[in-house]
Amino acid sequence: MAVTQVRTLRLMFWGSVLFTGVGSCFLLGFHASANEAKDARLKQLLNEKLAILQHVVAQREEMHKHGMSGPRELYESHVALQRAKLELCTTDAERITVLEDLLTEAKRREKMELHSLKQAGGGLPEGPFSLIAEAAQVDRLNIEIEVERLKIK
Repeated sequence: MAVTQVRTLRLMFWGSVLFTGVGSCFLLGFHASANEAKDARLKQLLNEKLAILQHVVAQREEMHKHGMSGPRELYESHVALQRAKLELCTTDAERITVLEDLLTEAKRREKMELHSLKQAGGGLPEGPFSLIAEAAQVDRLNIEIEVERLKIK
């Protein structure tokens, strides 16, 4: 091959590599901005859900003060709120903090359910009060397990 042909082939090769690289960068940039738009929309929806749940919890707490709502409904609204906060977390440290708040609520519920069980019949081994208390214990354990899993990551 002549020297000019070799130079021409080299220029064509490096030109195509350069063009492909620029095209890839352009496509990657376009793909990144599309992902950013999707992430922004998702974050907007999650924040909207959080705001609604904050309102629901405030209403549920007010209803509970006036005897119009039970402790289980209040607990369930707190759980929904904390789970919505959890969806917005970006780090494990944030997730642990939210889960620990949720754990506080679960322990409060467990204590209340165990107290109700004792009042209902001195710790009957079977029956609806026992099942509710056991469900509260399982909820608490599930949250503690989530916290521990995040801590050992």
